[in-house]
Amino acid sequence: MATYKIVKLRNLSPLHIGTGRDDYSSSSSELHSDTLSSALAAMLAQTTDAVDIKGFMESFAISSAFPFVGDRYFLPKPAGRLAVRGCEEEQVRKKLKKLKFLELPVWSQVISGESPIIREEELAGEFLLASGEKKIKPYSSHVNQRVSVDIEDGETVPFFFKWQYHSPDAGFFCIVDADDAIMDELIRLFALLGETGIGSSKSVGGGKFDVEAGSIELPTVEDADTTMLLSLYIPTKEELDGFDLELSRYELLHRGGYMAGSNVAEFRHLLKKSVYMIGVGSLFAGVRTLRGTIADVTPCWNDDNMHRVLRSGRPVAIPVKKQDV
Repeated sequence: MATYKIVKLRNLSPLHIGTGRDDYSSSSSELHSDTLSSALAAMLAQTTDAVDIKGFMESFAISSAFPFVGDRYFLPKPAGRLAVRGCEEEQVRKKLKKLKFLELPVWSQVISGESPIIREEELAGEFLLASGEKKIKPYSSHVNQRVSVDIEDGETVPFFFKWQYHSPDAGFFCIVDADDAIMDELIRLFALLGETGIGSSKSVGGGKFDVEAGSIELPTVEDADTTMLLSLYIPTKEELDGFDLELSRYELLHRGGYMAGSNVAEFRHLLKKSVYMIGVGSLFAGVRTLRGTIADVTPCWNDDNMHRVLRSGRPVAIPVKKQDV
């Protein structure tokens, strides 16, 4: 087993994660690594003078945030079809397509190249539970109606807003690759971020949380032949040239959004340059160390006060054994 540093986001207030569209009636269930690293960098810029933001973002790598309930952890399903065994395979195959997260004992089997036995009662929407464990749901969602009021003429416009709710013993955790000094700074910034909130509607209490540092043990796969992403990733040209994409399984995500974290209020309506990133769970043939790169997504805006905006594509990746499907 290998031990990894983690940060837990606990006691979450209702959360809304934007999907990149002006549609608040839908919310993403995924809190990605680039969002977290950018939010931490924004907190650093707001609390420290003359800081090297790019140097800070290069000093660590962070996974996307994954759900937990109590001491039960869920990790991302590897890309592609999941190989399973059992007499109920045909009945559960359609439900398997909806899976995003596997509970740690099942996930450990899958990344070791095994084909776990799956029963229908172990499937809970986006989640695959460990055999024999009590059925749980890390979060639920609800759509509320809200009203937008124009501050000039008082005109009201109703709209729908989707919140994600977590139980008191549930939340998110992320894996962090950083030395101890940087880890201490990240915990400080996470604590400030928890007071401010993450996601949309922070002004009405959305996305606030408490922070807890800890660790998690993940299996060491001795005969690994594949590298799996636990974060979003922007490869360097050299890394991309070295991939055998025909033997890999991956997806591309279009990442954009507003400069919501800017210190300058008039910049917060500006759209950052968009970039494509390789998604969580993607598999690359061979065991390799990935460094990734940090993209400059600063808007083209003619203003001397415009500051650089960066998006981290530095990955957290682990060696796994590809399943025979």
